[in-house]
Amino acid sequence: MKDWNTISETLRDYQILVKMVHVLFGVYVWELLTSMDFEWDFITGKKKFRWPFIFYIANRYSVLLWTSFQLLLFNHSVQQPFACQAIYTLVYIFGQTALLTTSINLAIRTMAIWSNIFVTAGLTLMILGNAVVIILEVYHSHEFFLYGVGCITSSPDETAWWIRAALLYAMTLDFVVLALSIYKITIGTSPVSQHILKSGIKPRVPQSKLTQILFKHGMIYYLTAFLTGLVSVIFLSLRLNDAMNEMAIPPAQIISTIAACRAVRALANFKPGNPPKPAQMNLHSGKKHPTSINKISTADIRTKESDNSFGLFEVETVRRRDLISSN
Repeated sequence: MKDWNTISETLRDYQILVKMVHVLFGVYVWELLTSMDFEWDFITGKKKFRWPFIFYIANRYSVLLWTSFQLLLFNHSVQQPFACQAIYTLVYIFGQTALLTTSINLAIRTMAIWSNIFVTAGLTLMILGNAVVIILEVYHSHEFFLYGVGCITSSPDETAWWIRAALLYAMTLDFVVLALSIYKITIGTSPVSQHILKSGIKPRVPQSKLTQILFKHGMIYYLTAFLTGLVSVIFLSLRLNDAMNEMAIPPAQIISTIAACRAVRALANFKPGNPPKPAQMNLHSGKKHPTSINKISTADIRTKESDNSFGLFEVETVRRRDLISSN
């Protein structure tokens, strides 16, 4: 069986990690530059800046700073004294800020979809709990400089435990956000939806374009964040060596950030076209003859860019019911 704790193996894995972070840094800078027009629209006034975009910007640039400080750690000379504790603290702060703000970006959208004080309060408490875990992780990290070797973590097992806890917490928060979003988008609380739930009938109601965007990008973000986060947790749990403990974290962080930011931009750039035609539904009871309700014209869903507190798109629903009695 391969011994992962030998010096030669650890050095080889460390070299792979360094090269991978350099490549990921280039990929992320390219993603940042190709999507810079979104921020430029705020600077030029084409888009109105609202407070939720603070977390979007924090997410994007905390990842940039996180990878930059990592490269600084990788490329410093082991023959010269280095402020390891200060740089590692910045790495942990920016890395965990990126992890937290990816979840916040999607949580804010879920709060806007529900517009429910209990959902908002619950998600806010979970976000604050995540922030507490991040603070504890930074507090328990202790690094020092060893001449000829570089920066050394004094308690690697404890540090790995806190990183793993932060990742698991973020995965749990993402799952709750996704579940709430899917429930609200696919089922909803409209009178038509309530009638459908009570009758047990599944009508063929076409989804609006906005609904498809919310569902598609929410699923893409969650799957990428969950799978990459799961790989990171597995590597941390195996404790192969210090380099392998960190091997899956950079790709997980960058991939989930790109997915979350693209979801935010897709929703912010959404421009509603023609409203969908009212859906026709035939509702039948268990009897041989149809009930008195033959047709329910569902809502024309119109979206507009609103000035609500979440700074997102408010879905205006105007419900019309045409009840035609039949003998």
